[in-house]
Amino acid sequence: MHCDMERALLLALIGTSVCLLLRQTRPEYTLGAAVIAGALVVGSILGELTGVIDTIRAMGDSLGVPTAYAAVLLKMLAIAYLATFGANACRDQGLSSLAAKLEFGGRVAVVACALPSVVTLLETGLAMLNGGLP
Repeated sequence: MHCDMERALLLALIGTSVCLLLRQTRPEYTLGAAVIAGALVVGSILGELTGVIDTIRAMGDSLGVPTAYAAVLLKMLAIAYLATFGANACRDQGLSSLAAKLEFGGRVAVVACALPSVVTLLETGLAMLNGGLP
């Protein structure tokens, strides 16, 4: 992980330098360069994500949690990250209003993703209160 983080830092610094140079000479390319640099940074540490996913799956298996719930958790984390990544790219271009709307969309997507699990949990809780399981 240590080397992956160093690679990510190096890519971020190079990307920042390129964006600063472009901002002075070709400002219309700055957003594209920032998005590409961000994707390279994320790609450089993506290998570490495999370990995180494996750990979440192993914890779910040891606790008897269905794998669907772990998948929902990972999907929600991905949505949150992508919304933040996009919103920060918008803010870098001075588009804070668009960034706020993207963040709102990310929150709605996370709720929509979690809703089936929450409904199941509530139904199970109500069934237990009424004296049995569904």
